[in-house]
Order: sequence, then structure tokens, then C-alpha cells
Amino acid sequence: AFADFVEDFQFLALNVDSMYSLFLSLIFFLCPHLVASIFTPITPDAMHVHLGRVFSVQLLAISYLTYRLRNSKVEGKSAVFEFRTISSAVKLMMISYCWNETPTVAHDWSLILFGIVPFRIILTLCVFFMFWSRKPVGSRVVSEPGVGEFLFQLDTIFCAFFGIALMAFPRWILEEQMGGTVDASHEHICRVIGLYFLTSVCFGVNSVHWTSVDDRRAVVESRAIALVGIMLVEHLSPLPFWNSSWQIGSTLFTVWTAMSTVHLLMHPMSSFRSHKANDEASKNQAIHLRAG
Repeated sequence: AFADFVEDFQFLALNVDSMYSLFLSLIFFLCPHLVASIFTPITPDAMHVHLGRVFSVQLLAISYLTYRLRNSKVEGKSAVFEFRTISSAVKLMMISYCWNETPTVAHDWSLILFGIVPFRIILTLCVFFMFWSRKPVGSRVVSEPGVGEFLFQLDTIFCAFFGIALMAFPRWILEEQMGGTVDASHEHICRVIGLYFLTSVCFGVNSVHWTSVDDRRAVVESRAIALVGIMLVEHLSPLPFWNSSWQIGSTLFTVWTAMSTVHLLMHPMSSFRSHKANDEASKNQAIHLRAG
């Protein structure tokens, strides 16, 4: 009975997580100045608006993926809990850093109400869910036909690259790409964007072990949503200026987006037929060799 209760509670938690992420995504995209007035005493500029909308697209992709995986096998749900555990723990560290090192960037009450309290709740629940499910990954790597598996690996590398770069060198990247005046508030937003890229590696690493094609395709679709959305935000950006070197980052991001789109178009909808056929042929060959 308790096991059924935990399963139902997981389903409810994932639905609430998805709807909450969708709500935040819409607020950050449509009302960035309202969000800024709640969180910070600083008057938002064009760079704040641009970064906030990039973050909103990430939230939209996370909302979609969480919704798709709410009924998945335990491996898929445990990847969501792993993602939320790592991201919540790091965001609590970021809030502590912001509170102590840059106290004028955000209101104390907003950090407590919208940061410390929800992230501690999320962290506690996700750690419990991971211990309850024993964090299964999968029995073996399930290969995709064609270059699908290779594209999964490339996507993971791009996530780690952009995530680490945005978290480690936010000021330098923003100045090189966008120009203008960069302060601590811009750096904090940039680090959060990088954190979501980096922690989404959890899905790329775990999904290659999943046997459910629907769950794996959900990961590919969510990545395409994030990258295509960020490309659109970049071209519709209210920034009145872009630095002369912005084409470097834009080119790398365009390559990643194109690769993700190709992966989405070639990813099977139902099953890895060629993979199953190859497995069956290998089994028959092994039986034939033993018989010989």
C-alpha cells in the first residue's frame, strides 16, 4: 500500500513540477520586467530581458520533458529526480553566494520565498524518490540505428561544454558576445542558464540505457525545443548591440541546434526495428556456433 502511495505521489510531484515550470516559463518570457521588480531592486536592461527569455525557453523544455516522463518507467523518472537533485543543490549554493557576496542584487525575502524554501523541498523529495527507486539506470546500452547514438553523445558533450563555460566565465562570455555593461545580476542569470545546460547531461547519459523509445524521443524533443527556442530568442532579442565576436558563439550554437534537429527528424517513433533485427541475428548466430 505504501509503495502505491509513493508511486501516486511521484506522479503528482512530476505533474506539479511540469505545470510550475511552464508557469515560470510564461512569466519570464512575457513579463520579464515584472519578474525583475519582484526579485531585485535593480532596474532591468535589455540584457536582463534577453537572458530571462533564454532561461524561459529552458524552463519550457524542462516542463515538456517532465510531463512526458511522468508516466515513464522507473529509469526515466529517476533521471528527472537526479536532474532536480543536482540543480536544486547547486542553486541553493548560488543563492548563498548571492546573499553573502552580492547582497544588493536581490531582495532577501524573494531569495527565501522563491529560492531557499522551494529548492529545499524539491531537494528533499527528489533525494527520497531516488533512494526509494534505488536510482536504476538500465541493464545495458541500447544502441539506436544509424548515427543516433553518436548524436546523443555529441549532445552530451555540447551540454557539458556550454554549461561549464557559462558557469565558469559568465562575465567574459557576456562581454565578448553582447558587449555593454555586465554586472553581478547578469552573471547570476548566466550561471543559472549554464547550470540547466550542465545538469541536463543527466538525461543524455541515462537515456542511452533506456529501452523505451518514447522516453528517449522525449529527451530528443525537449532538447530541440530548448535549442530552437533559444535561437529564436537570440534573433528576436531586444539588445541594441551585439559585440563583433558574437558570431563565434552563435555559430557553435547553430551547429548544436542543427544537430539536434537532425537527431529529432531521424529518431524512430515506435521501435528500433533494425536494432531488434540485429539482436535477433546475433542470437541466432551464437546458437548456430554453439551447435556447430
